[in-house]
Amino acid sequence: MFKVQNLLYLLIWIFNIFTFILAKRIDDIYINEKKNYYKYKDMISFVLKIIPLFMMLCSIVLAIVTIFLTNEVTNKVVDYTNITITDFENALKETTKAVERSVVGINVKSATLVDYNGQLLLSEDVIGYGSGVIYKREELPNKQGFKYHVVTNAHVILDEEEEVAPYIYDGFEDVELKATVVGYDVKLDIAVLTFEHTTYYDPVDFGDSDKVEKGSFVLALGSPKGPQYYASVTQGVISGNIRYLPSDTDDDGVND
Repeated sequence: MFKVQNLLYLLIWIFNIFTFILAKRIDDIYINEKKNYYKYKDMISFVLKIIPLFMMLCSIVLAIVTIFLTNEVTNKVVDYTNITITDFENALKETTKAVERSVVGINVKSATLVDYNGQLLLSEDVIGYGSGVIYKREELPNKQGFKYHVVTNAHVILDEEEEVAPYIYDGFEDVELKATVVGYDVKLDIAVLTFEHTTYYDPVDFGDSDKVEKGSFVLALGSPKGPQYYASVTQGVISGNIRYLPSDTDDDGVND
C-alpha cells in the first residue's frame, strides 16, 4: 500500500506541473500570436489552472483515506510491562478477527456410482473434514476472481482405500468450492491445494517456526468436526516444538 500510495502522489504532482506549464504556454501563444480563437483563451486557461487544484485535492483525500485504512492491529503499541488480563483477551480477539477469513474448511468427498431406477448416477459423500490456511493470492485474468493457495495436512486429503476429492468450504458464505491438489508429502504430513473464488481473502503471513519455544502462547483456528464447528478458536501453549509420529509411509509393514 505504501509503494502504491507514493506512486500515485508522484503521478499527481507530475501532472500538476505539466498542466501549469501548458496553461502558461497557452497564455503566451494567445497574447503574442493573437489567434482568431482568442475569445476562448480565458476559458481554456481557467480550466487548465483549476485541474491541478482538483488533483491536489484528490491527493489530500487519498492521504486521509490511507490513514483511516491503516491496520490498527499491526500498528497498535502495547505496554507489556503493565499488561492486564483484559489486554491479553483483547489481543486474542483482534488476532482472531485478523485471520479468521484466511482459515478455511476442507471437506473430503468420495465419488461412487449409484443405480437409481436403472440409471447410474455419480454420488459424492463426505468422508472427512479438515482445515487449511490461505497463504497466497493471485488475480485471475480479466478480473474474473482470484486463485488461492492453501496449506493443510496430507492426511486430511488422502485416503488409503479410495480416491477422494477435496473441497474448500467457506462457512461465512456457506459455499463449497472445488479444490485442486498441487502436491503433498506424507512424511511431513503437509499438502498444498488451490481453489478459485471471486471473494477477496487476505493471505496470512508465516512466522519463523525456529523461534517457537515450549510454553509459547498459541491461538488455533479451524473446523475440527466439519461445517457445524466452522471457524472454531481455542488458545493454549506449545507443549513441544519437535514431535515424531509413527507411520508406515512406504507400506512395508514397519513404521518409519
